[in-house]
Amino acid sequence: MRGKWHISLGAALSGLAVVAVAVAAFGFMANSVDDQNAVLLKSDVDQAGTILQTAVSGVATSLESLAAVVGATRDSPSTFQTIARPLSAQPNTAVALIHSVSGQSTVVAAAGHGLAGGQVLPAPAAAAVAGAGPIVSASPVLTVAGKTVLLFMVAVAGVPGTAVVEQSVLTPYAASPATNGGPFSSIEIVLYATRVPRAGQLLITTTKSLPLTGAVARTSIPVGSSKWLLVGRAKSPLAGGLPNAAPGILLGAGVAVALLLAGTVEVISRRRRFAEELVAERTSQLADSQREVVRAARLSAVGEMATIIGHELRNPLAAVTNAHYLLRSSMGKDPVSTERHLSLAERESARAASLAEDLTAYMRERPPNKSSLVLSKVIDEILEVLPTPSGVTIERHQDQETLTVWADHEQLLRILTNLVSNAIQAMSAGGTVRITGRDDGTMTEVVVEDDGPGIDPASRDRIFEPFFTTKAGGTGLGLAIVQRLAEVHGGGITLENVSSGPNGDGPHGAVATLRLPHSEA
Repeated sequence: MRGKWHISLGAALSGLAVVAVAVAAFGFMANSVDDQNAVLLKSDVDQAGTILQTAVSGVATSLESLAAVVGATRDSPSTFQTIARPLSAQPNTAVALIHSVSGQSTVVAAAGHGLAGGQVLPAPAAAAVAGAGPIVSASPVLTVAGKTVLLFMVAVAGVPGTAVVEQSVLTPYAASPATNGGPFSSIEIVLYATRVPRAGQLLITTTKSLPLTGAVARTSIPVGSSKWLLVGRAKSPLAGGLPNAAPGILLGAGVAVALLLAGTVEVISRRRRFAEELVAERTSQLADSQREVVRAARLSAVGEMATIIGHELRNPLAAVTNAHYLLRSSMGKDPVSTERHLSLAERESARAASLAEDLTAYMRERPPNKSSLVLSKVIDEILEVLPTPSGVTIERHQDQETLTVWADHEQLLRILTNLVSNAIQAMSAGGTVRITGRDDGTMTEVVVEDDGPGIDPASRDRIFEPFFTTKAGGTGLGLAIVQRLAEVHGGGITLENVSSGPNGDGPHGAVATLRLPHSEA
């Protein structure tokens, strides 16, 4: 509707279709990027776990070597301190030789900070040391003297109740190493001394936002008979800025294309609606003009018809009037004259009646009541009532006994009666009228041919016009009625000359061809 904004259904559907495709592509690409980020994160966390496991393995190897030396030197404190001093060089780290007797663990010798000779370990630490075996193991995170510590321990072979212990005071939070590569530069990690995340068993973390949430990856680090849990989270998308931005870019581009397409379709739709409205308006104006033209043409035709009818009826009516006057004058005086006047009145009255009948047949638009008619029987009916002058022969050339026509009986009689009558009247000197019927597969044809002079070329274009005639007493409606009835049957009528005369001196006969469709057409 003009003056009101609205979007057409086609524009809306086209835009929604593009948006749907863009959303689907966005989802697919986003999932692909997420999978790629997850794979890269898992790879970095596994790499970080390998590095930490290597560090733990180094500590274990050092302690196992120290325990072997202690066993070989028969628990010599001086030898132990000499060898252990390099192992305790790290801040807040101490290495000690501990004897456990009756549930009490005492430091025999120590190097580093946090443990000293003669020191008795608290119960939690003593319980952990008492469980030391020939392979290095780690204790849970312990609280000793207000400090959070972690113990690595290994039993000394050949010296019962003796173990080598490394104690580290924990400060879990540490910023990520400032490296240009490797896993620690791109991820945040949290290491727990247990298989599952527990806040009290925190060993190392590079972030204060605990616990880690969102997209994380996990890996296990074996430490003796236990396992530590390493959890990692990417600081930024690992797949890179462009791949991660690509789904959003694609979605935005899809929405932009959808808007552009919807706008284009809407512009085209509005132009089409405007054109349709303009065409409808022009068509309405044209229809009004056409109605005026038709009305004027009808008035003109009615006027012309009134003139022709008045002229055609004036002559027979005047003749009837004169005949009545003369008949009254000669009534009882001259029988021969009386008979002549009566014949004249009868003939002219019949002429007026024929004109009225032809006018009625031409103007009446009755739809045909079609049925299957045997052509030979229809022609028999025509020839029974149609007088055949002397010298005129009727020939029938077709298998009319079986050929049928799908037509209205009354209207077909009128059509063929007019055609045969015209053929007979055209042969004033006699001749042959040939009636032929044939079927071409889709149409039934009835051909009426005569041996008359043919059609005057000057009149050929007007032979189907109402009231046009070349006959002295004709109404000019016969062929017009034939054409009208043939067309309402869905067929047609043609009228043309047969050929030139034997000496090339003009037409020699006319042929009328009536074509009517089958019932299946």
